[in-house]
Amino acid sequence: MTVESRSTSKLDDFDQFTREGRLKEAVELLELIEKERIRVDLPRFMALANSCGENEALAEAKSVHKHLAKSMAHLENGHGEESLELFAEFKLCGIRPDGQMFLGVFLACGVISDVVEGMLQCESMMKWRRSCYRE
Repeated sequence: MTVESRSTSKLDDFDQFTREGRLKEAVELLELIEKERIRVDLPRFMALANSCGENEALAEAKSVHKHLAKSMAHLENGHGEESLELFAEFKLCGIRPDGQMFLGVFLACGVISDVVEGMLQCESMMKWRRSCYRE
């Protein structure tokens, strides 16, 4: 079995666990996938997060958030552009980023030496923080 087919098989299992509401198994598999450096796309994270919400699985939801934040850390391998793309997808889904997520974005801007993008993200963070206090 090739590396690519093992990756696909694990992602398929992850999707099935998520669909079936087997959240503990899905989160455990997510941890294994992360250790093997297999990239999990945002729609998969979102499907698992939604399933956690529907099943009121708070512990699993926190774990999913932690893994999503870590996925922003493609930085250690110099994948700043991918991190910024993932963050853009994250915001388009309507989910509010937290401080850890913004830190990852700033690090990504540093990796790709994009000061302008860093400033835009800083402005976005300030708007986000102000809107949090209004609610």
